[in-house]
Amino acid sequence: MKMPPSRNSGLLGTDDAVSPPRSTNLLTTSPLAANPLTTSSLTTRPASDTQPDLDPPLDISTLQKSNALLARRFLREKNARHAAEQLLNDKSLELFTALQQSSQAQRTLELALWASGESIWQWQADDDSYQMRSFPDSNQPAKCWTGTATAFLQRVHPNDSAEVAMQWYLHQSGAASLLDLAFRFSQADGRWLWIRMRGQAIERNAQQQALRIVGTAKDITVLREADHSFRLMASAFA
Repeated sequence: MKMPPSRNSGLLGTDDAVSPPRSTNLLTTSPLAANPLTTSSLTTRPASDTQPDLDPPLDISTLQKSNALLARRFLREKNARHAAEQLLNDKSLELFTALQQSSQAQRTLELALWASGESIWQWQADDDSYQMRSFPDSNQPAKCWTGTATAFLQRVHPNDSAEVAMQWYLHQSGAASLLDLAFRFSQADGRWLWIRMRGQAIERNAQQQALRIVGTAKDITVLREADHSFRLMASAFA
């Protein structure tokens, strides 16, 4: 038995005939077409744009000149430092030698003063300070007495104080060029010693007033006593 013909519903619709497939434009339907940036990004860039930037090549001559300049500067600083150290060493040696010679000269002077029985003294006008150094023993350090000229004059014998004050004033004011005195001076034990003091101003101001006086002092008690004894004997046989 023959079956009657029937409509072909097909997968594409209910029409009997199958419609030809529509032409598809890949450029319009592709997702790449919807994004113009994507299509433009496909454009090929030049090779020079894709390569990384490189530093310029080093100039060897400039580098050598810079190194030579640094080397010369270092050499100058080294030579200057060496010269400064050498100068310091030379000056230190000169100072040490001068101090040694000064110390030896001072020791020689102290021995000479000890041998002659002399003491040295100095006076400063700014504070009226008086200092005397004596050398009782060649193997012992010097003994030092400090005070003021006013206190020193108070220990002068009353019979000699007026003459001492007058001679001091004349030399201190510039009226006398030298100071040469002989007077009695009290000791701590109550004795009176005859002292001969000589000195001279080594610094004066514009008014010729003495600013500093230095000199020597010596105990002449034995000489004075011997002279007094001689005078007594001479008067006895006169």
